[in-house]
Amino acid sequence: PLPLLCTIMALAAALAAGADAALDALARDVDRTESIRAVKHLQASYAQYAQYGLWREVGALFSADGRFVFDGRVKAEESAQGPVAIATFLRNRYGGGRDGARADSLSAMMIDSPVVNLAVDGESAKARWQAIIFHGHGSQARIEGGIFENDYVREGGVWKIRVAHYHPQYDGPYEEGWVNWGGGDLPVIPKHFTVDTAGV
Repeated sequence: PLPLLCTIMALAAALAAGADAALDALARDVDRTESIRAVKHLQASYAQYAQYGLWREVGALFSADGRFVFDGRVKAEESAQGPVAIATFLRNRYGGGRDGARADSLSAMMIDSPVVNLAVDGESAKARWQAIIFHGHGSQARIEGGIFENDYVREGGVWKIRVAHYHPQYDGPYEEGWVNWGGGDLPVIPKHFTVDTAGV
């Protein structure tokens, strides 16, 4: 009978729509999970390249309009914009002005403890990281540590660093140990998240 056929067709259409919605939700969730992993991998690549003095490769991890910002809360802000300028800034600060790792140099950056938040549209993200950095050249060696509050963006399907804002917290020669950055009390570095939104 026609009424039964209409009911069956309506039920089939509803089931198909429900299946489509479920698949869409699954695809969204998988994309968001992969995006968070990509952001973490991106920052790990930054640290790995820096360890070997591959500053051009570090710069290439930034978006075309990317920025690296050093401090700005305790001492005057230093910054660089664009992949080439960022590579130059980091090369001079951590690489002794040259590319590659020398036998008498060290530039190990351990960047960990991430709290990553993905934007609702899935095209940008923010993350907070803890960093400890060992760097030295010749007979000089230093220890440095701080907090990164970074912004990320997906450009052409590839995740890039849009802004890396590094807030140094301590610094000093290896032999004597470190002191607070700037020698005094340190300001609290604002978080991009709340207790309720951490890692969401």
